[in-house]
Amino acid sequence: MSIDPLLAGLRAGEARAFHDAYARYADRLYSFAVRLTGQRHLADELFQHAWLRLAECAPRLSDDTH
Repeated sequence: MSIDPLLAGLRAGEARAFHDAYARYADRLYSFAVRLTGQRHLADELFQHAWLRLAECAPRLSDDTH
């Protein structure tokens, strides 16, 4: 089983992979945060925190991360 190229790039710390992940998932993640909190200012904070966590944890993502 091969690793998804996006996942491999994130794990390697490639800026392009982070950009691609943001382009692919930002709208869905923000919409989820708004539905979850019901408040845009809280959704903004959760959204930002999620991307910071990805940046911090990307090198440790497991092979089966989706």
